[in-house]
Amino acid sequence: MENSLEIQAMAVLAARNELNGSEVLSSMLDDYGEALRITEDVVCAAAGNYWEGAMLISTLLERRAGEIIVTENVVRAASKNSHGEKVMTLLLKGHWKEFIVSETSTCLIVERFSEAIIALLFENYGRQIRITEQVLKAAAKNKSGQETMAFLCDVFGGHIQVTEVVLRAAAENSSRGYEIWCLLTDRYSNQIRITDELLQTVARNQPVGTMELLCCKFSDQVRITETVLRAAAENSPGGYAIICFLTERYSNQIRITEELLQTVARNQQVGTMELLCRKFSDQVQITEGTLKAAAKNLRSGDHVMGSLLSRNDDKIQITEGVLLSAARNPVSGHRIMRVIYDKYGGSIQITEEVLKAAASNRWPYVVQALHDLFYNQMDITEGILRTAAENPNCGAMVMEILLNHLHWDHDRDQLQIPEQVLQAAAKNTSSGAEIMDLLFWDRYNVRISDITEKVIKAAAENPEGGKEMLMLLLQKAGERGDSKTWKEYPWIHQLSNIGYNLQELAELLLVHHRDSPWLYFEPRDWPETKIDLEKHIPNCPHSFCHSPTDKTSPRNLLLDDGTSTAEIVEQLCGLAGICPTDRDVQNWAGSVDFCEEGQAAKVSYTLPTDEDEFRPFRITKTRIFSVLTCLCTAIGLVQEAGLCCSSFTTLKFTSLDHQSPNAYTAELIPVPFGTVVRLTKAIQSSEESVPVNFCSQQRQSCSLCLQK
Repeated sequence: MENSLEIQAMAVLAARNELNGSEVLSSMLDDYGEALRITEDVVCAAAGNYWEGAMLISTLLERRAGEIIVTENVVRAASKNSHGEKVMTLLLKGHWKEFIVSETSTCLIVERFSEAIIALLFENYGRQIRITEQVLKAAAKNKSGQETMAFLCDVFGGHIQVTEVVLRAAAENSSRGYEIWCLLTDRYSNQIRITDELLQTVARNQPVGTMELLCCKFSDQVRITETVLRAAAENSPGGYAIICFLTERYSNQIRITEELLQTVARNQQVGTMELLCRKFSDQVQITEGTLKAAAKNLRSGDHVMGSLLSRNDDKIQITEGVLLSAARNPVSGHRIMRVIYDKYGGSIQITEEVLKAAASNRWPYVVQALHDLFYNQMDITEGILRTAAENPNCGAMVMEILLNHLHWDHDRDQLQIPEQVLQAAAKNTSSGAEIMDLLFWDRYNVRISDITEKVIKAAAENPEGGKEMLMLLLQKAGERGDSKTWKEYPWIHQLSNIGYNLQELAELLLVHHRDSPWLYFEPRDWPETKIDLEKHIPNCPHSFCHSPTDKTSPRNLLLDDGTSTAEIVEQLCGLAGICPTDRDVQNWAGSVDFCEEGQAAKVSYTLPTDEDEFRPFRITKTRIFSVLTCLCTAIGLVQEAGLCCSSFTTLKFTSLDHQSPNAYTAELIPVPFGTVVRLTKAIQSSEESVPVNFCSQQRQSCSLCLQK
């Protein structure tokens, strides 16, 4: 059974192979014979193969035609293949076991293929085909033109029913819809009813010729509503011509609303707004919404804004919202600003929010335009500089414009570049280094704050240019004698003094911030050891009630590679058993969430991915057992070193009287290692016979808070 499934899977892969799939499939047919069944998946893969599809179908037709059924899925695969014409020809001509002719398969062929293929379909399977609304709809969508629809009309003649669904499909065919409309209106005009929805679809998708055709042949049915005009305004290629035609022929039916003006303002074609303002000036009311729509127009915003502002209407208000829309426009925003300036001059108020929007634009042209046109109104704040420093596209160019403005602004005090601006530049993955260079350039009239730990950390977390950024910051800190930097990183200062270069220091900082607060190490195999539950060393705290079993003096356990006792315990025990042996935390024995500014940690022996596991309790149990095993190994090694006996003792201080805070009683609290051994054995021998809701309880019980 498994071999059979493997053979079928290999056959599907061969049929998908666009390099030499037909050759591979032929070899498989020779090698496996009848054991290789040609399933629907194999035929679908062959029919959809871009380069080898025709050859694969030819091979199947020659070798196994009698056992293959051409299903809807096979036809669908061929219809999606841009080289599917040859494939479909072979499918229609082949003598297969069966070719399923359904409404779906007929629609796929009628919509996607040429008249020749459709003629072949009807030649071989015409008696099985029924002309339905869905088939006619598919023909109306055909990008080849009217030939497909004409063929169906010739074959079925009076059985054709032209419904609104069919007409709307033709109206949505933006490339060849006009031809299909001409055919249908010529042959079936008595069946056609023009609705508002149909006119909207034509206005939104068709060239002006289709609208002219409808208005001429069905003039008594045509009503031009606001929704039709808005649909035409959304038609970027042909909307202007359609609106010109409609305003000329049906001017008495047209009403200019704010929604219509906003739609026109968004249109990428030039001239529509000017046309409406000229022909219907008494109806045009320019609101903030219309101005904002024009300001957002990427390609033609300046022309549309010019048409609106040319009306000399005292009621027009250029609000902050309009300026924000223009400032965010990456293509024509700078030209829109010039149109506004030409009309209103320096009376326009450029706010901090407008400058921030311009500073975040993907191109620097708006900031440059504001600098050129509204120089005296530009007040460069820390927030604007931070926005420019965060700009991933053209932050350096924007920052240079802003710093140049500050440099020549002699009427203001010297600006302090705060830590937040340096942080933003340090995080910028695209142009952060260029921005940082500009900020530290002496020619500009700014003072740079200290290079703090937050700035260094931001640079270290930069995934693209973190190393280069750190080298630059360390260089500047050295040149400036930045005591704050060296105070926060004294070890870096010491390494620099003994000869470490900038690259080496930057690499050390990267590792430090990437791994903090963990110190990663490679896992290793530890010596076999066993906990001695009766062990006592000389002079231990329990010696008053036990005789020492170890006569040796305490000694340091040092392995062959120089690993000390402290390092052994650290690597075996980690933090509550969570050891950083891998930078992928999914491979850890649990998770650690540091809180209270790093003074506490919440430890759990579960991971977020456990939710997807079939048996999360078994995974949690395995992790806890692994943690306890490492703890037992650490205890055994420390016992062998003569550093502890059979328990770990803590010293507990309790205040005798809260009136006398310096009076305490001391108590020794032993934690027997036998408890660890028993718990380890219990976990090891436990079965997964727990209630269904145990997993959530287990997660809660495995979480604890450890004070450092």
